[in-house]
Amino acid sequence: MKWPGARREQLASALPLGGFHRGLPDRGRNHRRGAWRFDLGCLGTPDRPQGGWPARDTAGRFADYAAVCAARLADRVRFWATFNEPNLFTLLGHLTGAHPPGQADRDAYLAALHHVNLAHGEATRAIRAARADALLGCIHNVQPVRPVAPEDATAAVMLDG
Repeated sequence: MKWPGARREQLASALPLGGFHRGLPDRGRNHRRGAWRFDLGCLGTPDRPQGGWPARDTAGRFADYAAVCAARLADRVRFWATFNEPNLFTLLGHLTGAHPPGQADRDAYLAALHHVNLAHGEATRAIRAARADALLGCIHNVQPVRPVAPEDATAAVMLDG
């Protein structure tokens, strides 16, 4: 589902579920839905007034989006993922600049990472308010990091713990 990044009062008309939610058959079946990955809609660039993930308000907007999605889909969807690969879109979008919004700023990265985690918590509460038995989490991209040479050991530990 694509998040338009709209404010709460705009979500009802901006949420592009269209016929998607009507196309989910059989209430009670265990459909699965992921909420967000890279498409930040109107909040997607650092030069926009809303500020994207480095701006704390984005977490609240995302929770509003999750609440609207859950209200429309909770009777048919039990399994939810708030984010797909949050470690990647924050790292690559705000620290290395390899993905949108193309920032290479340590402070923006740390703020984005914090606000995505905050958004996950707020969205979790919103989804559970609509469906108490919802099973939800984040989809993380994890893989071991091994040093190629002894001088890479410190960097490998930083990435892999």
